[in-house]
Amino acid sequence: GSFGHDTPHWLEVALETPGDIIIPDVRRRCEFERLRDCQEDDTCCVLMVRVEATRDVRMARGALTCETDPTETELDELPDGWHWDYLFHNNGDEDLEHCAQTINWMLVNRILDGSDG
Repeated sequence: GSFGHDTPHWLEVALETPGDIIIPDVRRRCEFERLRDCQEDDTCCVLMVRVEATRDVRMARGALTCETDPTETELDELPDGWHWDYLFHNNGDEDLEHCAQTINWMLVNRILDGSDG
């Protein structure tokens, strides 16, 4: 990618896998960029979902480690023109069923007609 990181081998293997796949976790800009490019050139259908929680909520759930590691911070701010398709705030007071239905609707919409949901 344009950030000096090569696309990880695991991601290339996943993208070459026939059929539908779910990639549950990307942490690096090069991964995000590769998936974004894949969506733009119509070689795959991608829905980028970000899950966030406040620091206080994360601390209450367990010890916080490696908070400044690039794998934890690199996608906190995206470059111009990049965006998350859906941002989920996981602070314990969300309607999880509604979030799941929204993500499902967006994904089905994208698969059926290539729209952005």
